[in-house]
Amino acid sequence: MRNSIASAPGKCILFGEHAVVYGYPALAIAIDIFSYCKISEIEQNGIKLFLKNYDFLFNFSDIDDLCDQIPSKFSQIAVGLKILAKNYKISINRIEIEIQSDLWTESGLGSSASSSIALICALNEFYKLNLNQMDISNLAFKMEIEVHGKPSGIDNIVCSQGGLILYEDHEFQRFNFLKQFQILISYTGKTHNTKEAIKKVNEFCNKRPKLSKELFSKIRAITEKGLAELKQGNFVEIGNLMILNHQILNEIGLSTPDIDKITHISRSNNAYGSKLTGAGIGGCVISIGKLSDLQIIKEKLKKLGYPSIITSINNKGVSIG
Repeated sequence: MRNSIASAPGKCILFGEHAVVYGYPALAIAIDIFSYCKISEIEQNGIKLFLKNYDFLFNFSDIDDLCDQIPSKFSQIAVGLKILAKNYKISINRIEIEIQSDLWTESGLGSSASSSIALICALNEFYKLNLNQMDISNLAFKMEIEVHGKPSGIDNIVCSQGGLILYEDHEFQRFNFLKQFQILISYTGKTHNTKEAIKKVNEFCNKRPKLSKELFSKIRAITEKGLAELKQGNFVEIGNLMILNHQILNEIGLSTPDIDKITHISRSNNAYGSKLTGAGIGGCVISIGKLSDLQIIKEKLKKLGYPSIITSINNKGVSIG
């Protein structure tokens, strides 16, 4: 019985979330926290789908049954399978699909895109489709549309390519980041709704078009300066830029009391900078600083009920095995 296993990293946005939806640049990194997908051949007809994070095991008679019966929460899986079956003329049958992620879901870390990319990559290997990283990314983007409505496209690019990504208006530049640094990712304990956050920003832009344009222009300057400082390894200045970016996101209305508490504790304990990452209104906060300081912050946040993990940049992207 043959099988294939694929993994894809998560991501966090350093600068430019939400502005990127309106054509401004964003800077993001792939992180060493992964989603996994295993495809296994089975003897009986049908498709088994095991979603380990949710402890859900589904049995479908065929792909049409899967598309009809899968809960809407997981509809992107149906979209991906249907596209592959149609575009590449493959019969998706007699397989078990097992998906799990070490990323907090709906938290701004790209768990949806990471899982989608791992799924496509594992299917690519299993059916010998000869898809490259960009093919996988483009297919995952179509799956992301199902989840988020109007995604920027940055998640699937970062999670498939790895490294440091400058993304603007569906174009991207990728950098292998050799000057590694540690990043503390802290979870508020509250999931966010990307569609709702995007809607909130859109309403802000419609009500205050002049101000929103000014704020997005400031974010552009922060993002561009952030890239230059990253190349130089000026992490203290990167931290200062993170603080400025967070202040703008807060002005738009994307912060919460939990996010404010985490950023305050982080900055009060020697983090160079701390900001929300992703859609906001819940999700995660990222902080950078000396490893010893980040470890102290991690413990302080843990006592307050905010789980954290210290990670670094993943340069590999999606991979088999």
